Amino acid sequence: MVFGAYATIKAALGADGLSVVWSENDGINVFDETASCADYDAFTVKSSGGAKTSFNGMADGGAKEFYALYPYSEDASWDYETKTVKTYLTHKQKASAGGFDSSAAISVASESDGVLRFENVGALMTFTISSSDVKEIIIKSNNAEKLAGAVSVKFDAEGRPSIDNAALGTRWEKVQL
Repeated sequence: MVFGAYATIKAALGADGLSVVWSENDGINVFDETASCADYDAFTVKSSGGAKTSFNGMADGGAKEFYALYPYSEDASWDYETKTVKTYLTHKQKASAGGFDSSAAISVASESDGVLRFENVGALMTFTISSSDVKEIIIKSNNAEKLAGAVSVKFDAEGRPSIDNAALGTRWEKVQL
């Protein structure tokens, strides 16, 4: 099965440092009403470097609804009855000059006409460091807001995602880069 996907808000930064593109090692979980996350291997990028790509993988051709999670996680779980995907945003992320840790860009999508339009689950932050001897950056919340940890995203009847706060588990108040 092949899905088209737009990277309007995820993946990697293009050569201009502003445009968002898919990378050759990107993979997504695909799930549906017939299977759990564990039933499908990662769908992988067919062509990289653009804002739109195709993902190839094996899925149940008889399924009528498809949902996706980026980046691929073998530990993700899917409950079709509640249309909820659970994954984890690590509190230890890798800083990347001119880009970001792709594992921190959790995005989800529902399929419409063979196309996945991903939406970020959280927000990304950009900043500049002028010193070359920085070894670590720690970002902390002001009022015990959770910045990382267990993430639960629920899709409504129209396929729009939202964070399911009631289902969240372990969460962190700081992120370490």
